[in-house]
Amino acid sequence: MTSTLRESSEPEGQTKGSDTPVLVVDGRGIMTAGRTPASPRPPSMRLLGSALADIRRRFQDRHVVTVIGTDLVDAVEHDEQPILDKAIEEGLVVTVPSSSPQAVLSVAQQLDAVVISMDDLTRLRVPHSWLAQKGRFVKLARVERNWVFV
Repeated sequence: MTSTLRESSEPEGQTKGSDTPVLVVDGRGIMTAGRTPASPRPPSMRLLGSALADIRRRFQDRHVVTVIGTDLVDAVEHDEQPILDKAIEEGLVVTVPSSSPQAVLSVAQQLDAVVISMDDLTRLRVPHSWLAQKGRFVKLARVERNWVFV
């Protein structure tokens, strides 16, 4: 979680007024990967950190913004809370009032960013038509202990 962000310039997915392309990561699904109501475990910063390391390796030219809901902030295990607090303080994680796909897409739209999510957000392309553009959405999956991009 403490790795530095790398920058370069590409036209698609850049912050307004910047040459750095932006990648918005939907942290909600990553933090709860493999967790079900039948075997409840709290959201995991370790899972998020592991996924972000792979994402940063794959997309070295992107400024990564991870979005989570404030409900997840309160649900993180006590021993992981300082990790999350530091990530928020350093701007590596931003919080939104709701852990909804719409909140993530709103952030991505405002930043004109590419989105990475474990959820198939293309189902929301009616209100977010930009999601249908080639290269604007990357699906992430966890296979065994590996993160794969599909």
